[in-house]
Amino acid sequence: MKNKIFAVSLSVIALSLFVAGGTLAWFQYEDTAVNLVTTGIIRIAVGYTKLQDSSEVLLEPDPDDTLVPGSVRSCIMRVENTGTSPAYIRVKVTKEWIRGGEPAGLPDDNILLDFNGEDWKRIGDWYYYIHPLDKSASTEPLFSELTFACDGVPGVNDNEYQNTVIRLTVVAQAVQKTNRAIEAVWSIYPVTWTSIA
Repeated sequence: MKNKIFAVSLSVIALSLFVAGGTLAWFQYEDTAVNLVTTGIIRIAVGYTKLQDSSEVLLEPDPDDTLVPGSVRSCIMRVENTGTSPAYIRVKVTKEWIRGGEPAGLPDDNILLDFNGEDWKRIGDWYYYIHPLDKSASTEPLFSELTFACDGVPGVNDNEYQNTVIRLTVVAQAVQKTNRAIEAVWSIYPVTWTSIA
């Protein structure tokens, strides 16, 4: 009798293993993985510095540092990529004389800036930085010096500039480096740095 029960038990176990084996073949499993991909951020900052004792320091207005005709001042302008994606940069510069907070209506051709023609390319009213700018990087200076030029003899036609302020307005723009955005947005071909007609 013991042997008979044992044989029946083995049959039940074998059947259980068979059913279990068959069931494993039909197990189904589904999973969903969510991956968050952050879009890049295009952001820039314009900064001015000046040379002081062989070091660059922040350029701040100094009412005691007055310009006279023929004066040259250190005025270093760069653009920093403060975003998370590489970008192309362009800048437009407007110069004007201000008196009492308002435009003085004086010619601005005597405000000279030593524009950097190696790293920047002028197309129309814009200066384009010819190197894509990685995140946290800064451009080479667009200009480094400002000169209040004389018209020939110092003192001739210069009195009208007394009690004025030079205002430099810099408009800087950035566009992503990828997907030919510079061509679509600015109509510029960056291989030859020419306008797309």
